[in-house]
Amino acid sequence: MGLLSRLFARVPQSEAARHARRMWAQVGAPDLEGRLSRVRCVVIDTETAGLDPYRDSLIAIGACRIAAGAIDLAGTFEALLAQDVPSRTDNVLVHGIGHAAQAAGIVPDAATAGFLAFAGREPVVGFHTRFDLVVLDRALQVHLGITYRPPYLDLALILPALLDMPRAAGWTLDDWIGHFRLQPPGRHSALSDAFVTAQLALIGFARAEGTANDGLTRLLALQKQVLAERIRQA
Repeated sequence: MGLLSRLFARVPQSEAARHARRMWAQVGAPDLEGRLSRVRCVVIDTETAGLDPYRDSLIAIGACRIAAGAIDLAGTFEALLAQDVPSRTDNVLVHGIGHAAQAAGIVPDAATAGFLAFAGREPVVGFHTRFDLVVLDRALQVHLGITYRPPYLDLALILPALLDMPRAAGWTLDDWIGHFRLQPPGRHSALSDAFVTAQLALIGFARAEGTANDGLTRLLALQKQVLAERIRQA
């Protein structure tokens, strides 16, 4: 088999994968300019079979959208991916997705294609976002043959700086939920966690409005600065 044949054989060839690649090729670059009150972005969360994003499988995806300074309640995505091998029992106790539900999930190529159709190339917001994006990129490459590396904001990095709360640098998502007395619809459901993360994002965006950090490009610069400082202090 020639080199081109071997490379082509590695590209997923399901109808969902082919359609996703056609759609992906037509999606334009995201708009990162403009004030935060006009921003449009996707807020994500994932559930996985473990804590290693480079090895553990993707179990569930949850996503919602922020548009024009509010959560778009009509714009949500949720998918439970079928697992060939269910995750360990201790892992099930974390996310609550039992072995029967994992076996009965959506086939991964259809689930990942659905997420891609929802998210497009829009900037992504999350909490420890890099973890979620590594997991999603792995899954999309395996099941669709697509590399997924959008611009992203990590609230775990930028919220303490935006809110002038250096003591919160190591806070968990639950810590932030308790601090602001938020009422999430549930916990350790991918969509529920995405929804409460979106609430936190809007709190941060509201604090940034009218300041030097008002805009996605400015928040991305702030994130880079915070990350560099943490690296220096490590």
